[in-house]
Amino acid sequence: MIVSCPKCQKQYRLNESQFAGRTHLQVHCTNCDARFIVVTAGPAAEENAPRPTVDRTIASRSGGVLPEGKVVSLVVTRGPMMGKVFPLAKPRIVLGRAGTDVVLEDPQVSRQHCALEVHGANAFLIDLGSRNGTFVNNERVTTCELEHLSEFSVGANTLMLSITQKS
Repeated sequence: MIVSCPKCQKQYRLNESQFAGRTHLQVHCTNCDARFIVVTAGPAAEENAPRPTVDRTIASRSGGVLPEGKVVSLVVTRGPMMGKVFPLAKPRIVLGRAGTDVVLEDPQVSRQHCALEVHGANAFLIDLGSRNGTFVNNERVTTCELEHLSEFSVGANTLMLSITQKS
């Protein structure tokens, strides 16, 4: 199968064997240094099922888990909601304007704007097809790996990922 980097569009050829029975695979783009997730229906998929694509939602079936002994939070560092802290109670949260895990009251934010998925020591920010985009380092992203103290912008707010020891 052939997949394209969502940031620079460089194409990569992947073999089913690279998935090793998993439903997803993290790909590192050697051209722009982006990281993105490719999801497949797996070996039990029907022959005429859609071909694998870059998945912007990285569904919860991919096995997200919060790191043991740590507190993972989103802290609003700039914007109208500055100072708000959102501790994560589950490994996948959705940020948006309404009906989401983290509600950002901002007309520039889509109803379901982006998701944050934590897989142990790794965290992934996924834009959910928002109209105004999700930004890391002033660049619009579709999927991006975040580290402790990484910042990203959603609408008029800048949020920071914080991973600290439990007290």
